[in-house]
Amino acid sequence: MVNNIFIDEIVEIFKGNTEIKEFDGETDLFELNLSSLKIIKILGELESKCNVKIEFSDFVESDTINALIDKVTIFTNEKSVQTIRGERDDYEPFELTDIQLAYLTGQNKEFDLGGITTHAYFEFKTQLDMQKLSHAIQQEITRQEMLRCIFLPNGTQKILKDVPKYEIAVEDVSHLSVEQQQTRITELRNKLSYRNFNPEVWPLFEFSALKLDHNNYYLFFDIDALIADGLSIQIFLYDLINIYNDNHMMELNGSFRDIFDKRKFNDKRYIEDREYWVNKVDNIYEAPDLSYKTEISKVEIPNFKRQEKLFTKEQWKLIEEKCGRYKVRPSIFLLGCYAKILSKWSNQQGVSVNVTTFSRNEDSYLDRVIGDFTSLLLVSYSDVCFSEFWSNLKEFQADFFRDYEHKSYTGLEVINNLLNKSDNENTSISAPVVFTSMLFDETENVFNGIGHLEYSVTQTPQVILDHQVLKVGEGVILSWDYVSELFEKEIIENMFIDYISLIEKLIFDSEEKYNSIEEVTKYNKTEKKINEKSLVNLFDEHFQKHPNNIAIESENRSLTYSELDRLSNKVSLYLKENGIKSGDFVAVMGERTSETIIGILGILKIGAAYIPLASDIPLKRKETIFKDSNCKMELNTT
Repeated sequence: MVNNIFIDEIVEIFKGNTEIKEFDGETDLFELNLSSLKIIKILGELESKCNVKIEFSDFVESDTINALIDKVTIFTNEKSVQTIRGERDDYEPFELTDIQLAYLTGQNKEFDLGGITTHAYFEFKTQLDMQKLSHAIQQEITRQEMLRCIFLPNGTQKILKDVPKYEIAVEDVSHLSVEQQQTRITELRNKLSYRNFNPEVWPLFEFSALKLDHNNYYLFFDIDALIADGLSIQIFLYDLINIYNDNHMMELNGSFRDIFDKRKFNDKRYIEDREYWVNKVDNIYEAPDLSYKTEISKVEIPNFKRQEKLFTKEQWKLIEEKCGRYKVRPSIFLLGCYAKILSKWSNQQGVSVNVTTFSRNEDSYLDRVIGDFTSLLLVSYSDVCFSEFWSNLKEFQADFFRDYEHKSYTGLEVINNLLNKSDNENTSISAPVVFTSMLFDETENVFNGIGHLEYSVTQTPQVILDHQVLKVGEGVILSWDYVSELFEKEIIENMFIDYISLIEKLIFDSEEKYNSIEEVTKYNKTEKKINEKSLVNLFDEHFQKHPNNIAIESENRSLTYSELDRLSNKVSLYLKENGIKSGDFVAVMGERTSETIIGILGILKIGAAYIPLASDIPLKRKETIFKDSNCKMELNTT
């Protein structure tokens, strides 16, 4: 229990990080609507200023400040990172993060879906002065060392002490018609949006512009994710506008490479986190096995296209309110809907998704530093029926935040463990499906400061589908960037429509719409004459009438009713010989194949019942089902 002397300090930290200035012990923390990054910043300040430690999951599971304070533990600070910084040369090469290494490795064409850089691309209509903006960019290059970073052939990165003066290249197209200007924009989009920066050559970003008329410009901006994650890109643009407007810029007290110094003193935490994930590995689902129009290995160079939907500020407010009612964070709600749709379209009970997190190790002094702080968190989602969605989502949220506490053992390391354990060389467990939420508080209007966002797209090697959530001036954009060579246009469009429809149904459908007596009475009229014939009876009828007709048509075999009857009888005999009788439960492990149907029919013929289970079901969930159902036997049909 924390001493009362800390309470005032804790309250002051909350006041400094929210717009609400009146706090007491019963203040509802959820209603503060804090983003994950803001929570991390608060936790970092509690650690550095109050010498107390609160786990992330404890924070999000606490309803009030009093409940949160009860979970505080006192701790002793380890050697500070700031002290260590004086012991190094800031311009010496230093190691890569695991995600930077993955990005560089993915540029190799020998890997599936490789041969491209990790790249973010934006287009704006703006009235900013290009010369003044160039000056702002130059100042930001001086402030932010990762904007002067290059990557060396030996697998390290290096900050350049001095770089050439940066100028935006401007092409004057004011003499062209509007149609001709649009043609030129499209030409540049096709060239720049798929650009691959050379990591050994500075700079790893570029601004260029078309002058449309006396006051208006069309600005192109792209950047390699090796030097800037999603939050850093927004910080970059946010800083540029402040410098452009001559606002005072706070001095940076940290460096991107500080994260390596801190890791040297967190070996104990890393070992604990590794043990957590090793114990959990058997309960992780495979990635969605979606329908592709060609084999992944046949895609030479992936090209990304985008599906997107804008929820207006008013609509997003309703989403936040509905999520608040169920104590579910909006990002978790969207992630749950995304995973549910992926589960549906891949016909899997559960799926794994790589969630992008922007991990700054709870160090508040790094919150304005540009760099690739990206870390991946591999999360598993199990689908349930629609009526249970919100309760299932709360459990999923609790699991997510428990996993998040153990993020020092990264998602890439977890995936490597899964690949090493898998007997299937073609396993989809590498989780090429990604979710990235950029619902950041401080940078909500950053794009408006630059101009009107006209177009954007991202590309990432060895990724099939990347869902991004971005807050802009008009509201919140939900976008899917997908490899166009893999998906039929109609299928990906229908998947996205399905996803948006699920969100709208969950948020905007009234829960009170079926309150009238007439509707309730009509709904509860369930009496209906039931056909007393069983599935086995119906099969026998078809078998007697048409024994030589095709009963099962699959990719690699066809079975007549006569053949299906004979093979299922063999299964029935096998089950009887192993003690299975009428009324028993038998688990069927398999996919939608002819063998599975043979097994199911064989079970039903002796009066037993079958429990269908996916072959990739986590071990613990399987054991729970066996125990709860009193399952007598497992029939593997794969």
